[in-house]
Amino acid sequence: MKQTIFLICTKNGVQRMTKRAPSLYRNEVAVALKVTIPANVFLSPTIPAEIEITEGQVIHPTVTIEVPANGQDEALPYAPEAADVEAGLGEVEAPG
Repeated sequence: MKQTIFLICTKNGVQRMTKRAPSLYRNEVAVALKVTIPANVFLSPTIPAEIEITEGQVIHPTVTIEVPANGQDEALPYAPEAADVEAGLGEVEAPG
């Protein structure tokens, strides 16, 4: 059996696994894992395995926020600070 799965984690540990590329919540990262398991291992009830993940294998979420300028239709791009994303701020004032 050969398959690619995605392991979704936070700093608190593994949150879930999925077969499809995941949508990520804030503070989550995903790791794409290619799994190859020979058919004969299914004869044993327990399959021991160990996985080590490096920084380069982590998929980080991309966040884009647009804030309307002075209530008009135009929007100014805003790059949130890490602290804003960590705190989960619902509203952010436009700079200036």
